[in-house]
Amino acid sequence: MIRRLYLIISIWAFLSVPLFGSVTDDAAKRVMDAYAARLLAGDFQVGELFGELYIKEYVDVKKQSLVLNIIPDLARFDSEKQKYLSEFFYEIHYVDNAVPDIRRRAHLTSYKRGNGEIDRVLYYMNPDFLHEKLFKAQYLSPIYPTNYNYYNYTIDSTYNAPDGGCKILFTHKFDNIKLLTNGWVVFDAGHAVRSFYAEGWDEQSRFSIECRMGDEGLERFVVKDLSLKIFYDFALNKLDIDVDARYTYSSLSTALNNYNNKSRFDLTGLLNADWDTLSVETPDVYVTMHRPCPLTAADSLIYIKKGVIQTDTVALWGNSDKPKRKSDKVLRWLWDVGDEMISSHHLNWGDSDLKVYPLINPSYMRYSTGEGVTYKFALNLQSRMGKKHGFSLKPMLGYSFKRNEFYWGVNGYYVFDPRHRGMVQVNAGRENSIYREFEVEKIKDLEFPDIRFSEMAFTYYRDSRFAVNLQREWFNGFDVQLGVTYYYRSLYGNAVGQIVDGEKIKRKYRSFAPHLQLIWHPGMYHYYDGDKKVNLGSRMPRFSLDIEQGVRGPLDSKSVYTRAEFDVQYKHRLSSSATLNTRLGFGGYLYEKDLYFINYTFLKDNILPLDKDDELSGVFQLLDGEWYNSANRYFRANAAYVSPFLVWQKMLPQVKFIKNEMLFFNLLFISKLHPYCEVGYGVETPYVDLGIFAGFENTSFHKIGCKITISLFED
Repeated sequence: MIRRLYLIISIWAFLSVPLFGSVTDDAAKRVMDAYAARLLAGDFQVGELFGELYIKEYVDVKKQSLVLNIIPDLARFDSEKQKYLSEFFYEIHYVDNAVPDIRRRAHLTSYKRGNGEIDRVLYYMNPDFLHEKLFKAQYLSPIYPTNYNYYNYTIDSTYNAPDGGCKILFTHKFDNIKLLTNGWVVFDAGHAVRSFYAEGWDEQSRFSIECRMGDEGLERFVVKDLSLKIFYDFALNKLDIDVDARYTYSSLSTALNNYNNKSRFDLTGLLNADWDTLSVETPDVYVTMHRPCPLTAADSLIYIKKGVIQTDTVALWGNSDKPKRKSDKVLRWLWDVGDEMISSHHLNWGDSDLKVYPLINPSYMRYSTGEGVTYKFALNLQSRMGKKHGFSLKPMLGYSFKRNEFYWGVNGYYVFDPRHRGMVQVNAGRENSIYREFEVEKIKDLEFPDIRFSEMAFTYYRDSRFAVNLQREWFNGFDVQLGVTYYYRSLYGNAVGQIVDGEKIKRKYRSFAPHLQLIWHPGMYHYYDGDKKVNLGSRMPRFSLDIEQGVRGPLDSKSVYTRAEFDVQYKHRLSSSATLNTRLGFGGYLYEKDLYFINYTFLKDNILPLDKDDELSGVFQLLDGEWYNSANRYFRANAAYVSPFLVWQKMLPQVKFIKNEMLFFNLLFISKLHPYCEVGYGVETPYVDLGIFAGFENTSFHKIGCKITISLFED
């Protein structure tokens, strides 16, 4: 016992001892502390802004292989080394400490195929970088106080400030993908940022970025001009990408403007967003008229060679191409088909948007010991019906190579009361196959560990469902969902007519069940965009209660039961780089009569997770899927500690591609498992996410397994 306690204390001490020291340069420390004091006091805060963003993107293909043109969502390049130019106009809306809403208005490009937008360029286009995390929260900012311990700072003695300011040089204390490398920040005499430069790397590329702030009023605290260089080097491909961006602001406001403090969670006065993007009928004319500065001779030459700009000697693409042979047309057709399968597609008509994700994308493929190899595909349809109403539809398909089964799901909703987040939800799909409740009798008399589902003859049913729910937020953070669910189960195999426990097995079973779900997320920050309530998130736990009552009669339903589940999820921020994800829940069947299928809402083997968080917390990776349908009661507890600086960075500092390390602990009391325990360790990299898990059944070792998810080119 003493040895175990000593081991636990040693491990905790190793993980909790600060990895870094403090800022060593005293002069730089005084400057950074003075800046931190003003920043945290809100002196540099911009609550909301509207404006226009112009981007000129110059791409020089140095070297390319076949892989370059099969990367999902990357612009399609010609066969030879070329230089490309694209220009974009966006309307931008930004609210404090949030990802900016950027909507394209017009663009002009020299690419023959694709829209010319290189992947991830918009990630860097946040007009306000005075926050803890930068560029879609992928990097820890070197000029935010909570991150000072991750960087070294020194005063640049060669810099002569005309306004009494200074220049601080910074560098990361060790290599890590979440830390920016060599850079600098220029402060004025009042410790406000005037310009900022940093370097870093992201997946297949290195980048450098320089931001220059505005000159007057609130524009002094947001970016006016931005220069971005990306050096793409992956799979024998090399691209140099130069991006120049310029912001033009039409409206800026501070956090205090028109803020009605009737509730500290209601930020309507601060985040009063009422904007819409105007359509442009002639994008080329719009770009030409609104371009901030004329094209250079080199830029014009690129457009002329590609036929974007016509001259007396250069015609359009179609007129300059040589006549194609029949074989060339076949190859072009095959190429175009392949191009369509690895590209996302965006369609716009009126107020509607359709986004189709690539049919072929390695990030849709994953492997786990329990599930085997699975693949999924999704569409996303969104339609805005004026300013008050909206419609969304998301179909998904999945396939399990281990089970040789297709899965599908459709999630849709129509917003009819945007002020109270009132909506009609329609959900349909086919989930994992399940078995009836009488099959549970087969394991009741068995002693653990003799229970092995793979060796037992179960009668499985395909599980399909259709649900219609009405949802409304009755007060801030409290949603009530009321509806009905219809289940249709069809038999696998030829067991029809067999007698089990005195009852003949049927080919089809139908269930009709009214459904109630209560969700309370206290402390929900929100604002009203006209009559539309927009929730921004909460720092508090999320409580959910799910009740379903099966009834006899409607649609030939034969199942009578009462199922109830309670679930709590909480993400606790431990530091700027570490979080603790926890989940606690229990549930069961409180009343059963006649036949029924055990099928939980919060505890299931989900082949089509809606988002990545569904896979990282609250999931039992090694548990056989049959256990989920084997018990009338369950209790579960899950915890995941996530940090980029856990083990590898201390043991092997040269391993710099670790984005996050994760420690998992999962506990489940169900059926004959008292308990089932699962511990694991995972790493998240730009290329692949890997987790290794060990499962224990009733304190006895069960098995070791892994989960691999390809994260390269993830959407």
